[in-house]
Amino acid sequence: MFITASSCVDEISIESGFSESQMVVEGAVHNGPGPYTIRIGETQPDERLPEPVSGAAVVLVQSQEKRIPFNEMESGIYQNSDEGFRGQPGESYHIEIELGDGRSFFSEPERMPLFSASSTVHLEPGFIQEPTASGRTRDEPAIFVSADTDIPETIDPIYLKWTIEGVYAFREIQLPGPFAPPAKTCIINETVSPQNIVLFADNRTDSGQITGQLLATKKVIFEQFYIRYYFNVITSSITERRYNYWQNVDEMINQSGTIFDVPPANVAGNIKSHNNSGIPPLGYFEAALNDTSREFILRRDFTFTIPDPCSRSNAERNPSCFNCLEIENSTLDRPHYF
Repeated sequence: MFITASSCVDEISIESGFSESQMVVEGAVHNGPGPYTIRIGETQPDERLPEPVSGAAVVLVQSQEKRIPFNEMESGIYQNSDEGFRGQPGESYHIEIELGDGRSFFSEPERMPLFSASSTVHLEPGFIQEPTASGRTRDEPAIFVSADTDIPETIDPIYLKWTIEGVYAFREIQLPGPFAPPAKTCIINETVSPQNIVLFADNRTDSGQITGQLLATKKVIFEQFYIRYYFNVITSSITERRYNYWQNVDEMINQSGTIFDVPPANVAGNIKSHNNSGIPPLGYFEAALNDTSREFILRRDFTFTIPDPCSRSNAERNPSCFNCLEIENSTLDRPHYF
């Protein structure tokens, strides 16, 4: 299988040890509002990405009692329909999957941690150096995202992972004429620096703080920062097993924030086959206790001018100025904090 980082040109080949296909499962339950998502795929011997698996029966089980069915929203992507359901700290969770061909899988139970850590986000504009075609380097504007994280006082060890979501607005150009439809403003979501896996483990029983920890570096793309750009930092309290899993992934590939971005390397997760026959499945289903902190930046916060991406001179080269829903991961639903 091949693993390719989005920020690199070179392709890295990693032998998984298997020439046949493998099931891949990834998903999570947390203490925030749903819906929760489970992705199911199957690797192909001659293909780079897992093929989505449709028609599966998927159930989330809470503490061996409550069963929450998942519905297939699109090929290989399953979500729960109970919008009022939320994961609860201290409860145990696992999933059960049955495929149309009779194969069945399950995840080993995960107990959601009882204590969460909270972060305060800091944004610092600056510059990074990038290579040019001539072999030299040039300065490119960037945002350095760091955080101060408060560690709770608990007798249980704390294991943390940080994820950063970027959310920005993009406004279309207003077409002339009395009958022209109003210009739309789209909200676009992205994952910032998915290749960075930032982890922390603390075995102390007293509280503490992580100060000034660099979480990500985001290159400034002008059209993303013209209106407002939010950095949502999700501080996840995870289990020791999940922490060890991410450590193994980071050591093996050091470039993929999610095993569904590219074919997963052969890192053992908590997904098992009921009959234990054939090639073992890959992936992980986690129960995490999340705390979200956010901070935004405006174009006036930079020391240089960010041009309007849909000005008269730029709009002709940017089709998104006439239909912003063409931008990947765009929506017209505005977040409550925006």
